[in-house]
Amino acid sequence: MPDTILVKQALLQLDKHAGDNWHLFEPLLEEVSFSNGSFLVNSGRTCTAIYFITSGIVRVYTVHQDKEVCLDFAFSGQFTTAYASYISQTPSAVSIQAITPVNGFAFHYADLQELYNHNHAIERTGRLLAEYQYLRKYQRELS
Repeated sequence: MPDTILVKQALLQLDKHAGDNWHLFEPLLEEVSFSNGSFLVNSGRTCTAIYFITSGIVRVYTVHQDKEVCLDFAFSGQFTTAYASYISQTPSAVSIQAITPVNGFAFHYADLQELYNHNHAIERTGRLLAEYQYLRKYQRELS
């Protein structure tokens, strides 16, 4: 998995100690690819992964009064997920769609929860990732 170094670098930007436990994170990464127009997350279905994009662009959108409303874009080097669905394990109110071919990695919910239950340092990295998602959303809302 040559591009996993990009995930590691992104996690290190969030938590300088993430590298200490990289040997636990790396085996959980699933390499994923999505063609243009395909969905990482479908509205109405539970989001089961956090994605790290190594190449490509996705859009996050919802449908309101029969119109698509774009809420966000994510690019190479960024994490993306339908976070409310992911943390609550309930159906998503948003869809995440590839608008170019996308390559990246997925951290699956069940795998991360298992790690969090056994390693508090990794739990810290997960919290910092959640804070990152919140701050991205907050900054988007202000712009």
